[in-house]
Amino acid sequence: MLETITRKTMLYKPSIPGMDYAMNPVLGCSHGCRYPCYAWLMARRFGKVKTFSEWTQPVLVENTLELLEKELKKWQDRIQSQNK
Repeated sequence: MLETITRKTMLYKPSIPGMDYAMNPVLGCSHGCRYPCYAWLMARRFGKVKTFSEWTQPVLVENTLELLEKELKKWQDRIQSQNK
C-alpha cells in the first residue's frame, strides 16, 4: 500500500505553452531511471523530496478529489484547454 500525503492545492499553472492548468495526484515516480526528469528536479529544488531514493518511493495525494471539487469550481472560467 502506498503512503499518502495531503496538499493545500491540486491545480497549478505550468509554464508549458498550451497548457492552462495541470495536476499530479502522486508525488514521486517508481521508474527510478536516471534520465534528468523535470518533475524530479523541481520536487528537489522546491523541497518536496530530499533524495532520489525518496523520489522513487511515490506517495498518493489523499485529498485529491476534495481539492479538485473546490478548485474546479473556482477556476472553471479560466480553464481553456480541453481533451479532444
